[in-house]
Amino acid sequence: MIRLLLHRTLLKVLLTTRFWALNRVNTGGYEYPNPSATSTTYDHGGTIEVAVAQYGYGNDNGGTLGATQPTSVTSEAYCGSFANFHPCTGGETITGFMYFYTFTNSQGGYFTSSSSSVAAPYGTHSDSIYIK
Repeated sequence: MIRLLLHRTLLKVLLTTRFWALNRVNTGGYEYPNPSATSTTYDHGGTIEVAVAQYGYGNDNGGTLGATQPTSVTSEAYCGSFANFHPCTGGETITGFMYFYTFTNSQGGYFTSSSSSVAAPYGTHSDSIYIK
């Protein structure tokens, strides 16, 4: 399984979307694509898990890999500032969510995701990266 992390900043309005890391489960370790990267560095295939970090107030519009819908989607509440975004522990204020999209039997392709702000000016932002 491969895990790709995408980061969306929403802070009341939608500000940016960027990819964070790619877990190379089949070979071990993580790949951390530069925010301006258009492609992963390593070849991937099989089960791919893409994580989208949504920071602030917004609605996740989902993600696709090629034209394929994920086989499963889960989410987890996250807390902390933009620089210290982490799974929440007791007593912390939720500042966003991590959405996990799993694609089975995948050979890669363009992963695209978007989110929409739930506060003015109600923008939508999307981004994509090619997963080899």
